[in-house]
Amino acid sequence: MLAFAVAALVGYYLIGGDTTAGSVYWDGAVAVMVGFALVRATRLQHHRAAWVLVILGQLAFLVGDMTWLLFEYVIEYDASPNIGDIAYLSGYVFLGAGAVLFLPGGRQLRNVGALVDGLIVALAASVLIWVYAMEPMANDSSLGTLARLVGLAYPAGDIVVIAIGAQAAMRVRWSPSGLVFLGGMGLVLAGDLWYVGLSNTGTYVAGHPVDAMWFLSYALVAAAVLH
Repeated sequence: MLAFAVAALVGYYLIGGDTTAGSVYWDGAVAVMVGFALVRATRLQHHRAAWVLVILGQLAFLVGDMTWLLFEYVIEYDASPNIGDIAYLSGYVFLGAGAVLFLPGGRQLRNVGALVDGLIVALAASVLIWVYAMEPMANDSSLGTLARLVGLAYPAGDIVVIAIGAQAAMRVRWSPSGLVFLGGMGLVLAGDLWYVGLSNTGTYVAGHPVDAMWFLSYALVAAAVLH
């Protein structure tokens, strides 16, 4: 899966991410990875529900990409926000729900230190995201109320995923495939933060290096499920 992803990513940049062909190519390659991962997730014996929810989160991101592609190149409607944002934001819900299911069950908390460490990581990330991403957008008077609310929902979703993911990272004994999964989630969050910075300065264009982080996140999560 990783070899396929690297080869596909090279093809994406060779075609040109800022072209219609590049966008279609991206969605097709991602669909292959998500499709294989979803089929595999439904057949797992352990943590099946968690993995299915995680892959459904990635599928929601893909639907968001395809919606934007349809609006931009077919309908030629570039207003934002639009219904594509619903798909993107629902992806965070699925990812968060899947991560919750990885957490140990039971009422007793056996490792208070791990809980505290997870909370510290979540708090530090929340402060960083607020200063770097949310505050500038909240104070941007050029945006309408709806655009600001939708824009703020993205980093808020990142915070939720980080909070749950930090708990999972600290409290769960991960297998090698689990660590690959955490790496994939880390790439999603890092890519989102980088994108917010680019968006705030108006310097993002399709085909930017940040696209590679999102693309490889799909690959890592798929690899974690498949192996």
